[in-house]
Amino acid sequence: MQCPRCALELPAALSYCPRCRAQAQGKPYDPRAVDAHERHYVFTLVALTLGALAIPRALRSPAFSPAEKAGLALVGLLNTGGVVVVLVLFVRWLPLYLQGLLRS
Repeated sequence: MQCPRCALELPAALSYCPRCRAQAQGKPYDPRAVDAHERHYVFTLVALTLGALAIPRALRSPAFSPAEKAGLALVGLLNTGGVVVVLVLFVRWLPLYLQGLLRS
């Protein structure tokens, strides 16, 4: 079976194309259709993995209201800010730790 939008060869078990997210399973493609797992997918991208890098994907998602999109953007920015803080603390702590190892 091929994707109706991008012509990628798909196994019969897939309900959405992994490349373009078009609905498969022999049904006509509806650009307004929302994947049942869209909310979980986008939240995982924003909150747990990519942080601020996933904000454009969250803003394009039809599964969220404008208020939810703003909340996801805030979560993504906080996630990225937390990662930056941890990296700065690690960079400051690492030389002190290495000096302690060399002295002992």
